[in-house]
Amino acid sequence: MDDTTSLQKIEIEEAEVTVERGVSVIKDSNIRNIYESKLLPGFINTEQKAVVAFQYIKEIGMLDKALNVMNNLYFVNGKISLMTPGMALVLGNHGVTHRLIRDYETVFATNDPRMLFLNGDIMLNDKQQPIPITFDSELTRRPEALKVTTIEFTYKGEKTYMNYTNKEAEDAGNMTKPIWKAYTKTMMRWRCYSSGAKFLFPALLAGISSPEEIDATVMNTPEFEEAVKSYD
Repeated sequence: MDDTTSLQKIEIEEAEVTVERGVSVIKDSNIRNIYESKLLPGFINTEQKAVVAFQYIKEIGMLDKALNVMNNLYFVNGKISLMTPGMALVLGNHGVTHRLIRDYETVFATNDPRMLFLNGDIMLNDKQQPIPITFDSELTRRPEALKVTTIEFTYKGEKTYMNYTNKEAEDAGNMTKPIWKAYTKTMMRWRCYSSGAKFLFPALLAGISSPEEIDATVMNTPEFEEAVKSYD
């Protein structure tokens, strides 16, 4: 059964939110009633945040799944953000599917020009299996040290591949963070997915970012760790 009851759906759909002088204003009591009902996640702890959250959900056309989206929203430094599982929920609602091709797996270099790695794309053989990746000369000298997570996105019949390597994570300073050490595969999946989602489907996400992209210190919070742990 949907987490949002029929009564809640009616209230959400009828809620009217406007913006005056750049500030969100509640014109209807429904959002306030929902906020005061304590149905919303704990980090949506003010009416103003509830209004901003509902505005975003309305913009992406997911009022019928409002509470599901709410559970993945996060406010960082006054900005609304969406955790990676929430991005998958939103894109899935628009018909975007994804499949994990490589799950933090070691890749092997090759000099075969048919096995070329270009701009995040990969080639498949006649059995639709990933062909080993070829990297530049610096990386081919140490292929055993390179691991990659690859996700296949499919939208309207077109497939696109996004890769994220441990070298990229190291260069970003992620691998030294406790959350990355404890949940390496999950964090690699999340970063690979969020990078692909934002690059390929910015309009469907209405330009939103993941919380750790706005402020890396978010990854040190108990709430973020609990969210990651639940998907590990």
